[in-house]
Amino acid sequence: MATRKKEIKKPSFIITYAVCLLVSLIIVGGFGAAIGVSQYYLFYERAWGNMVCLDADLTTEICNFLSTDKEDMTREKIVWLKWVILNHYSETGRCAEVYYYNELIADAGSTLILNYTDFSAKDIRNYTLEIADEKYLEYFNTPEVNSYCNFGGTNTDLLYLEGLKTQPVIYFYCDEFYADLENCTFIPVAVSVTSFDSDPVTDMRMRIMPDPEDIEGMTLFKGDNAASEGGYYAMGTKIGYEERPDESEFAINYDYSSSYDRSERYYKITPPSYRTFTEAHGYDIINGIVVLFLGALIIALVPATIRYNINKRNYEIFEYRRQTTNAMAHDLKTPIASIVAYTEILENNIDQANREHYLAKISEKATQMNSIVNSILMFSRSENTAVPVNKSDVKPGDIIRNIIGENEHQISMKGLNVLFDGDSAPELNTDPELFRQAVGNLINNAVLYSKESTDITIRFDQNKLTITNVMAEPIEDISKLKEPFVKGSSSRQNSGTGLGLAIAENDFAMLGYKLNIKTENDLFICTVDLK
Repeated sequence: MATRKKEIKKPSFIITYAVCLLVSLIIVGGFGAAIGVSQYYLFYERAWGNMVCLDADLTTEICNFLSTDKEDMTREKIVWLKWVILNHYSETGRCAEVYYYNELIADAGSTLILNYTDFSAKDIRNYTLEIADEKYLEYFNTPEVNSYCNFGGTNTDLLYLEGLKTQPVIYFYCDEFYADLENCTFIPVAVSVTSFDSDPVTDMRMRIMPDPEDIEGMTLFKGDNAASEGGYYAMGTKIGYEERPDESEFAINYDYSSSYDRSERYYKITPPSYRTFTEAHGYDIINGIVVLFLGALIIALVPATIRYNINKRNYEIFEYRRQTTNAMAHDLKTPIASIVAYTEILENNIDQANREHYLAKISEKATQMNSIVNSILMFSRSENTAVPVNKSDVKPGDIIRNIIGENEHQISMKGLNVLFDGDSAPELNTDPELFRQAVGNLINNAVLYSKESTDITIRFDQNKLTITNVMAEPIEDISKLKEPFVKGSSSRQNSGTGLGLAIAENDFAMLGYKLNIKTENDLFICTVDLK
């Protein structure tokens, strides 16, 4: 079943732009959302937003962890981080804690760290291991060990911290130990505690008997501490505070500042709660939305302009066809109505004299209809850009004289005076038929709408043809006068078809000329640029 064609409405740029903007926002917003999600998994789900270093001085030390994926936060990295924090504590007396996804993964609490270097492998490998069970710290917290290492005073490196008592740092060698290198844990067996002040031969030696269940799955390492070929080097440290300091002793810093007050004993950033994506990147989100919206505003201009111009052109074509059809029907309706009326009169068997009169009227209206149809066909031909243009050298003066002669009867009836100097017309290389048709329409238009007993001036001047006449009636809207079926005023309903200037403009355009029209007081001026 056939459906009715949809009416083409006049387009609105605002509506068109709004639709394109909506589409652009959807596309750009989707693109932005995709980037945002990727950034979420790339950054927020990484340690950057969740690693909390509680000591500003350690920010550089743990920078490698700030780009660590959650699944890549291995035990080896955590032990190494623990070692960094413990060294920082021993050097400054300052505590630090690192939180990762709201979980404490490293602090300065007391532990045993073993730095193990394996020389037996082709490539020398270093390991940082942590004690597998804190209960083995008891072997290093005895009076004998402390006495041997001569601890008990204030560390001279920390005298600037008034009254600070740090836990002693105990160094030892492991001649024999169990280790789980994959989990970075160890349990010492044969230990040599050193004070660095005595001869290594006199180092305090002790042997630890680990519980069997503690060493299950571990490998026994036993070798030469002299780091000879095929041996290993294993130096350990007992380091860190025995009890976590009171919360009130921690200084708060949320800005990761590199400067700090050395009078503060401890330095801490309170770990934040697990932040949402908007909390972590709220500022970036707002900026991103603004940028995306401004981008969409600009991007939407291109398709909106293109779409609006297409819709506008389609509407203009639709309106042009509609107006042309209405104008054609209107111009043909009057003579057809007259012919129908005269025919009805003739059917009443009127006398011979009147019959001849009405037959003459019918012939007159039929001729008028034929003229209208010819004008429409002429206009259609002038709009056909495929019509060939056959140029040759012509004398426009001769063509214009012939046109004036063809209009001599009407010129005489209206008492018009045509002023034209044909000798001043230059020779042109143009299509004689199109030129004659175009100029003929201009002259016919001038004769038809000139005021009686006035002059029509035709002249050539510097590659321009100018035709001037005195108007019988003022023109209502000259800007539309070159459009098809448009007449100068509403009183011209029965004079002409309104196609003369439209045909002339199309013909001149095909010849490469330009037609301009204007009015000055009561003068109507047509100028053809022949360049």
